[in-house]
Amino acid sequence: MSTLQGMFTAVLNMSITASYAAVGVILVCMLLKKSGLWRANPLAFGESHVETRTKNILNYKKPAFWLIIAVFLTVAVAVLAFAANPQKPFDLERTKAQAMRFSTDETDLLKIGEAAFNHYYTSYLGNDIPEPYRITEFKLNAISLVAGDEKEFCVWTVSDYSTPGLHFLSANGNFEPTDSGYRCEGDGKEFRIKGLGNNAYQIVSIGTGGGAQGLQENASRYKGLEPTAAAWRPEQSVGADMAVLDYASDDIVIFHGYFGLYVYDLNKLQIVRSLDLAPIKCNATQGDNYCEVAVSMDGNAVQLHPLNSKNMYLYDVADNKLYETGYKPLQKPFGRLVPLEEAVATETGNYSYNAVKFATGEYGLLHVYDWTLGTLSYSRADMMYALFQVKE
Repeated sequence: MSTLQGMFTAVLNMSITASYAAVGVILVCMLLKKSGLWRANPLAFGESHVETRTKNILNYKKPAFWLIIAVFLTVAVAVLAFAANPQKPFDLERTKAQAMRFSTDETDLLKIGEAAFNHYYTSYLGNDIPEPYRITEFKLNAISLVAGDEKEFCVWTVSDYSTPGLHFLSANGNFEPTDSGYRCEGDGKEFRIKGLGNNAYQIVSIGTGGGAQGLQENASRYKGLEPTAAAWRPEQSVGADMAVLDYASDDIVIFHGYFGLYVYDLNKLQIVRSLDLAPIKCNATQGDNYCEVAVSMDGNAVQLHPLNSKNMYLYDVADNKLYETGYKPLQKPFGRLVPLEEAVATETGNYSYNAVKFATGEYGLLHVYDWTLGTLSYSRADMMYALFQVKE
């Protein structure tokens, strides 16, 4: 057997890796010998470092079985993790549903209502919420029970919050644009809440009114007070801030000042109701203790709210009754008040700061001659009424 035959016989008995290396060496040797370059720097596979490459091939070993399993398991776990928790698009309906259900160990209705409020607004916090629906911060200022019991009840909330979008904006708060969106202060909302058992609750509805429909009125919601009639003198000053016109119809006029709240009957030509505002600390017309006055559309309910208090007072004109309760913006206030400059050609004169515009196009307003109550009058078109006229 020739040397070459012996070499190929040996190669056939080798492993695949070893035979691959051996054949390469044999072919290179044959080419070098034939070309006369045997004694020159030999090349193998058309590259340098022949000895190193050949040793690496001969020394190659398959990785241990446990290492292959470990790598496989690592890759499998990573694939499953990404498949089980993919980036999901924002689902507004799912977020709303989650925001309307919560649980709490509290048993007091106001505490449960507070938990409902916090859960609802917290559901819209975070950068994963798109900007139109995101709440960046919120604060509950006041909460009061409207009606109901532990099975189902309604609370009124007053809060401040910030949002970069328009989803939460409503007409029931004071909104100011900011660099990052909007800031709302004094936003009022009703939360109707239903108990589901096992400390679980459902927020049935959220709105600006009507949420207590069908629920039993909360007896402790209103605190009855004894109204005190206002005392006045004709020579008494109307004050630096003049009298404020709050309401006017074809039948009555309602106005107030530091000297009290008054209801004047245009048919009887006399004051038929008065309320001393000092006992309830609603006689301030400016400053931190300023009292905000609003009247219902029908003129029967007057709401008085000292701005530095979380409570307010409700005056029932028809029944002459006074109540104290938690502050809640009047849902449908009298809406015909307009600036004085719309009613008169010139602002000179002792007029009230606003006027009432009637459907006929006529205006009603207050006027005083010498800044005393005795000269305070109400005028509409060509009619004038002396409000504090002393009868003989």
